[in-house]
Amino acid sequence: MRSLWLLIGFLLMFSFPLGEITVLPLGGFALILFATLRMKQMEKAFVRVERALYVAIPIAATLLALQIYKTVAGETAAVWYSAVYTTVHILCELAEAAVMALLYIGIKIIGINADIPQLEKQCGRNMTLMAAYFISEIFITVMRLTVPESFIGFEVVLVYPFAIGYIWRAMNVWTAYTMLTKLTVTKC
Repeated sequence: MRSLWLLIGFLLMFSFPLGEITVLPLGGFALILFATLRMKQMEKAFVRVERALYVAIPIAATLLALQIYKTVAGETAAVWYSAVYTTVHILCELAEAAVMALLYIGIKIIGINADIPQLEKQCGRNMTLMAAYFISEIFITVMRLTVPESFIGFEVVLVYPFAIGYIWRAMNVWTAYTMLTKLTVTKC
């Protein structure tokens, strides 16, 4: 059952905007926290994930509040909005990276203890995809903010982090599904 909550939490981490608002990441963090609270009984490595989630959830809530503000204010949003939103968005992405890295460590330990080498391999693969996603996301965001004219004629490059991010999140869902199906009911 813990793996099911983790699976649903990973599904909610897909960021689907509804206008200016992306509600799902906050729900994803909350469900991952719920799964982590239950999984730390199996493995103590999840205590660090829990602490990271206690930081990530308020950041995601702040991001949601800023998105609601932008929806309500529309084009009359304050001058500070753009800089604050970008900063909070980057903080939310970094918090997600920290949570996921710690979560991968815990899942890998579970894979070792339960003798499921597939989980170990998936955690390594997911960590690599996560690194590629965050490096490309941060690089392109900084480039767009500092030298936006560098993307003229190469607008397709802006889609790469988005595509890598969705592949990475899909692999997270696959890892949670593997946990759900490979671990016995008594272990999960």
